[in-house]
Amino acid sequence: MNALYKVLNMSKQAVYQRIKRQKIFEEKLLLLLIIVGKFRKKHPGMGLRKIYDKLQPDFLGRDKFIEIFRELGYSVKRKRNFKRTTFAGKFSYPNLIKGMKICKPNMVWQSDITYYRVNNTFYYITFIIDVYTREIVGYHVSKHLRASANVKALKMALKRYGAPKIHHSDRGVQYGSKEYTELLKAHNVRISMSIEAW
Repeated sequence: MNALYKVLNMSKQAVYQRIKRQKIFEEKLLLLLIIVGKFRKKHPGMGLRKIYDKLQPDFLGRDKFIEIFRELGYSVKRKRNFKRTTFAGKFSYPNLIKGMKICKPNMVWQSDITYYRVNNTFYYITFIIDVYTREIVGYHVSKHLRASANVKALKMALKRYGAPKIHHSDRGVQYGSKEYTELLKAHNVRISMSIEAW
């Protein structure tokens, strides 16, 4: 054993102290497991970071706490909150903005659709952003994903700010609709599309 202590470059006393510290750590961790288990039952949706902030164990740092309890399966299982807003249309246009330097307002507008849920109803927000100023120039809220909502947002933007050089979006059917593309072409706006609006 003395030869082993020499290889480890540790004294016999240091080894025993380390074993003792490890045993104390494991006992404290076992107690913490019981506490976290009870806490998780009371608060099933609370994340590990918040649990750590509530309990604040004095022998364990936050990152180590999260690492240990994540490995033990205490992370919150999140349900995917996802509702599809893009359905690819038959028509698409080339991506005109890839690598483009945008240096002033009204050069490029980008449009996309997002949603939010109130009780059991989904509301869809079509918004148009000026890429240079990051300002929302047009928007419309509706209970449907028809192209008419996008047209209303575009008409608002055109009325308030005039026409941009380029309008960029994803390839959703709303942006490829006849009414939407004809409105852009009537204002001499070049149409740009890619798989994602951003």
